[in-house]
Amino acid sequence: METKLSFLNLLVGVITFSILTPMDIKVVCAQGGRASIPSGASTLQVGSNATPEELQATLRKAVELSFQLGVPVYVKY
Repeated sequence: METKLSFLNLLVGVITFSILTPMDIKVVCAQGGRASIPSGASTLQVGSNATPEELQATLRKAVELSFQLGVPVYVKY
């Protein structure tokens, strides 16, 4: 993980007395390739041409299911 403050970000921090200090964050997975979904995990599939409403409904369903089961629910695009 790498965080970076640009001059402009620092300037905003000074002007707002550090109430707001924006920064850029870069996270890189230590293992190459894609993250794998554990076998047997709950997953929901969203088509690549899904409308914003369909995507929102799927994400809402994933949150509800995760809350009910107490485990992560993965959404595949």
